[in-house]
Amino acid sequence: MIKMLRPYLFYRSQTTAETLGLSTVEEVYERVIIDLKESINILEELEAAGIGRPNGTKDQIDQWTAKGILAYVYLTKGEYENAAALTSDIINNSGYPLMSETEIIESGFRSINIGSWMWAFDITKDNTGGLPTFWGQVDYFTYSYCSAGDYKMIDHNLYNEIPETDTRKQWFHRLY
Repeated sequence: MIKMLRPYLFYRSQTTAETLGLSTVEEVYERVIIDLKESINILEELEAAGIGRPNGTKDQIDQWTAKGILAYVYLTKGEYENAAALTSDIINNSGYPLMSETEIIESGFRSINIGSWMWAFDITKDNTGGLPTFWGQVDYFTYSYCSAGDYKMIDHNLYNEIPETDTRKQWFHRLY
C-alpha cells in the first residue's frame, strides 16, 4: 500500500511567536534534495501501482521530471558525479529521447508532442490569457509581441560568447 503521507517528512515551521533565524544556503539545498528524493520515491511508487501520470499527459510531473530537477540541483552545487548519474539514468531509462540539432532549431519548442519534453503544458486560446502572459511576451513562433517586432534581445557581449558551433546560437536574431 502506498503511504501518501509520510510521517518522517517534516518542515521547520514556526510554532511560537519567536522567529526562526535565516537558514544557510547549504541548509536550503539539503532540504531541497531531501524533498526531491522523497518525491522521486513517491512518484515511482505511484507509477508501480498504476496510478502515476496518465499516459501521454505532460502537465504533471513524473519521477523522471523530479530526477531532472534534482540533477539541476546537483549541477548547481557542483556535485557533477551525482548530476551525471541522474542524467544518464534519465537518458537511458526514461523513454524521453534527446532532441536532434534539427529539432532544436526547427521545432520552435511549440509542441508538447516533441518526445524530449518531460514536462509541458499545451497552451491554447481556451486555457491562457493570450498576450498578457509569458508566452505573449517572448514566444517568437506564435502570435505575440515578439513575433510582431517587439523583440526580447540578448546582450551582444553574451551573444558573442556563444560559439558559432553551438546550434542554439540560431535562436537569437541580432538587430544591430
